[in-house]
Amino acid sequence: MKRYWRFVRRYPLPIWAGFATLGALQWRHITQRPPPPIDESQSHLHDLGGVPKISLSQELAIECYKILPLRSLSRAWGWVNEIDLPEPLRPAILGLYARVFGCNVGEAMEPDLKSYANLGQFFRRRLRPECRPIEACPQTMVSPCDGRVLTLGPVAKDGYIEQVKGVRYSLRYFFGGELPSQTFEHDAGQLYYAVIYLSPGDYHGFHSPVEWTILKRKHFSGHLLSVSPSMVKNVPGLFSLNERVIYEGVWNDERFFSYSAIGATNVGSIRVDWDNGLVTNRKRHPVPVDEKLFSEVKLVKGKGEYFGEFNLGSTIVLVFEAPESGKFQVDIGDKVKLGEPLFKS
Repeated sequence: MKRYWRFVRRYPLPIWAGFATLGALQWRHITQRPPPPIDESQSHLHDLGGVPKISLSQELAIECYKILPLRSLSRAWGWVNEIDLPEPLRPAILGLYARVFGCNVGEAMEPDLKSYANLGQFFRRRLRPECRPIEACPQTMVSPCDGRVLTLGPVAKDGYIEQVKGVRYSLRYFFGGELPSQTFEHDAGQLYYAVIYLSPGDYHGFHSPVEWTILKRKHFSGHLLSVSPSMVKNVPGLFSLNERVIYEGVWNDERFFSYSAIGATNVGSIRVDWDNGLVTNRKRHPVPVDEKLFSEVKLVKGKGEYFGEFNLGSTIVLVFEAPESGKFQVDIGDKVKLGEPLFKS
């Protein structure tokens, strides 16, 4: 006991006290957060569309993971990324990152690493247009980004889609309590989905996969859990739990089209420069769901047009209507690049 008090007197603010304080503040923040419009933290012990129930220990692990101060960590990571590097050290530091994560610097509009003042600028590097030709056929949807296809296919009539093989989640929760208003209204139509994961080494910009008209945007504050493939396999409904920005509109004979950017751990923000008012990863969100209408301005995005960017790797989710004769041009697990054929009507 004497040793304990001597330790306390010598180290009045030990590391463990700092962690305890940080955990208490995060718990207070979560408990005081306004209730969401839907129960996005619904118990994973419920039957998720025929998927076997997960164990109580798994449920507890997921809930503990959600309590971690991942927002604070992500903001801190974003701050570190914006610290300017000494110019002589930039080639070594950025070059090491490029080698570890497999970045092809030769495709960048600016291949000279000395021109990037910090990691944030390197993450947001633009590519030379000729490196990503856009498939011109109007009936072909192209990949909106570089990445790997996690899952794709037709949406089941009950409104569930696969997160990964064997794990499904409800689009009703993903879209905020309701399915898209035009879903299944076309006699010859079918609702499809595709999920593409951007790794830290991928180009972090995302572009419009088709020409379409955007009618509204929904921003869900959510969590910032990791969206790495290993986490996607083990956290049912992960994309419905995380912060996300969903743009909804129409394409191809007024059929429904949605484009969603998913937040994740260490993704300091989701940037969409043309969408004034969108601010992600805030310390405090004024409302759990922020909705914005574009119907008065008729916002049209062309195929291949620059849309936005992540500060690190994350995930894009596409949900869209198309004729039943439509066919995906890629398979689950395929590595895709911006502009390559993804789906053909």
